[in-house]
Amino acid sequence: MSTVTVCAPAPAHHFESFDPYLFAGRKQMPVSADTCIAFVDFSRMGIHTHKLGAHRRLEPPAWALNDHTLRDVIIHSMHKRATGTHWRAVAPGTGSPTERLARAQQKLSARVPALTAVLKKLSALYVEAKRAGDARRTKELGIEIENYDTQIRFATNTPAILAGAVYYYWRVGFDSVATAQQLGLKPPHIRQLLWRLAKAAAELGFAPPPRKLTRAEIKAGHARARFKRTCRVSRPARRVRPSHLKPCWAKAIALYQAGGRLIDIAVAMGYPRGHGQTVCRAALERAGVWNGAH
Repeated sequence: MSTVTVCAPAPAHHFESFDPYLFAGRKQMPVSADTCIAFVDFSRMGIHTHKLGAHRRLEPPAWALNDHTLRDVIIHSMHKRATGTHWRAVAPGTGSPTERLARAQQKLSARVPALTAVLKKLSALYVEAKRAGDARRTKELGIEIENYDTQIRFATNTPAILAGAVYYYWRVGFDSVATAQQLGLKPPHIRQLLWRLAKAAAELGFAPPPRKLTRAEIKAGHARARFKRTCRVSRPARRVRPSHLKPCWAKAIALYQAGGRLIDIAVAMGYPRGHGQTVCRAALERAGVWNGAH
């Protein structure tokens, strides 16, 4: 009969590895049993890489990627809109986030009855202009009706619309057109909402998003790095006497009177071979011993 030995558990590691994000390390490979694609087929395929927000000048702001900071920015923006101070900086309201959100939403919802009354009057005028065949008046009233309808929809569900604009634009990577299609708004309205949210975030002390490098700046940086990596600029040797050498012109005069050549005298004075001859000649001329012989 076999014997089963139960071993003690191994000691815990000094560190625990965590995934940096959801589904980390689960990248789908193009050639696998799940895709049923062979290497021969994949060699004839093209690869397209999609980068989030590659067409934008700015990186996603930090406050838009955090739920808590996004909540504070949305509440402050609603407070500015409810108090009619969206055009200037105001201090954040008092109370808990839930209380501030409820107060701002209550003030915005209080405007709905008046907006609805105006919308009904415009709809009646639109019907009259349509029956009269006034195309210009019909177009103008249609634009006004659409604007009031958007204001009513926005006033009744402001937090969801603001959160949706940030989510689709900054987190999903949609542009203003795709974001507007998801929320049933117009692209200019989406851009205006994001601009007001960024202004409210700046009032709360959040840093603006960093600017991305342009394509020209990236190419220039690559060119500089390639130049430094491949090109080695060699500078000519300095044609100066080393600073620690103190020439004794008596020695040069003695060597010259003994028949030494000017090039050998310069080397004996500490200059590199082929340098210092002009300096030595000038010193011999000042000493009065130069006779023109090299």
